Amino acid sequence: MDCKEVKEALYDFLTHRLKDDDLQKVDAHITQCENCKKNLEELKGTLNLLDTWKTPELSPGFRARVLESIEERESRKPAAVVKRMLGWILQPPHLKRPLQGLAVVAMILLAFTAYRGLSPGPDRTMRDLPSPVKVTGAENPIVVEVKDVDEALDGLKKMIEIHHGSLVRRRPVEGTMEITFSLEGAQEEKLIGDLGQLGTVHRIKPGFKDGDGNIVVLLKKR
Repeated sequence: MDCKEVKEALYDFLTHRLKDDDLQKVDAHITQCENCKKNLEELKGTLNLLDTWKTPELSPGFRARVLESIEERESRKPAAVVKRMLGWILQPPHLKRPLQGLAVVAMILLAFTAYRGLSPGPDRTMRDLPSPVKVTGAENPIVVEVKDVDEALDGLKKMIEIHHGSLVRRRPVEGTMEITFSLEGAQEEKLIGDLGQLGTVHRIKPGFKDGDGNIVVLLKKR
């Protein structure tokens, strides 16, 4: 491999995604090339920095304020449309012609129907709508309810290290922490069995891996 090919493979090299023959080629090149060895150390530092970075938490009530703002703005739109339509169709010249009189009635009914459909009423508000679907890297991630998410995250990282796995990424998802990591097949069952040490493990369903074959776990505070 030349330096360009090695540079493109460094991330997969660090996350244990390379095949054995490619892994050996990259490793052999790095031992002989100081420039590529330097690039490898810089990438390690970047990944370690990303691993320790935490997403700032939203202030309390932020989501509620956003929904209230959207609800208020949307509720004003139909009323403004109806007001403009009525102001136009109720002008005296339009009321003097029978055919246009029928058009007035039809437009009023149409405007009223649109207003009822678009404006949130007492039984149909923004808060009653379903909450956003949790988007994760797997169809059915393993959910573990824990007392403290940060503490459980540290424990899970240690488990991954003990079982010779590799942390791929972590990110907050709708009040939970999504952890994606890779493991060799022989270690997978052992680590999943140890998840009960972190908290309450929900029933595990097929589909807890993402498209790359990595395991996805959601740490959820009780």
